[in-house]
Amino acid sequence: MASAFWDLRDHAYDRPDERDGVTAEVVFQAVAGVIERAADSGQAVDWSAIPSLVAAEALGRHNPAPLASTDPNDAVRGSKITGIHFVHDFIEVHMDDVILTGYTEPFGIIGCSGVGPSSIPRLIGKRVDQLSVVDGEYVAIDSGENRLAFPVGGPSAKGPESVRLYRPAHHELGIPSAHWIW
Repeated sequence: MASAFWDLRDHAYDRPDERDGVTAEVVFQAVAGVIERAADSGQAVDWSAIPSLVAAEALGRHNPAPLASTDPNDAVRGSKITGIHFVHDFIEVHMDDVILTGYTEPFGIIGCSGVGPSSIPRLIGKRVDQLSVVDGEYVAIDSGENRLAFPVGGPSAKGPESVRLYRPAHHELGIPSAHWIW
């Protein structure tokens, strides 16, 4: 657990803009809240997960209840886009600890331009306002005036899955892992 807190400290040092308003008091209140909820869950505590849960709470994700929802929008709304990864022929969008994987060619608008390899990374650091799912058509991440969407099916589909959203489990809080596939 100490190692995970050091990793968290290094991350905060590398990205000072992500910790605006986070004081020692806020962190200690988050530690107390996370550990209390973990103890109340009656499950074994995964101590290695505590630092990331504390960080999420200290940075404003104070209510973990929506994370237990089966609504994919609840899993990402309010999350910060922390990484974009171009992997072979698909794109991963990391939102805190939730990952959206697009297997089809994306479309939308980012800033004043279309969606492409040079514009998509500009989403890093933005907060997710909404995950829009139009069944049979597309799945989109909306952040302010930005929209990154992946078609469901169509000519760019390479298999039965077009988009996948994965939320890892936080057993100590009673939150199961979840997969949504379109």
